[in-house]
Amino acid sequence: MHPSGIWIFTAILVGIAVVWLVVLPRWSHRPEFSDQYQELRQRGIDPNAMFYTDHEGVWDRTQDVDQRIDENRQAFGLKE
Repeated sequence: MHPSGIWIFTAILVGIAVVWLVVLPRWSHRPEFSDQYQELRQRGIDPNAMFYTDHEGVWDRTQDVDQRIDENRQAFGLKE
C-alpha cells in the first residue's frame, strides 16, 4: 500500500470511530431518542432487538394489520 493510502485509510477508520464512539452516543441522549426508547420499553418492545421479528410485541401488531387488510382488501389493492 502506498504511504498516502495508509493515511487515507487511517483517516477513514478514525472518522468511523469518532462517529461510532462519540457522535452516536451523544445523539442517543437527546430527548427525542430517549423518549422513543422509553416508549418502546413501556410497550414491551426491546429497543435493542436486532430484527423486527425479535420484538415480542410485533405479533400483536401483525395480527392487527392482517385484520385491517381483511376488513378492506380493496383499499390495499387486493381482490375480494
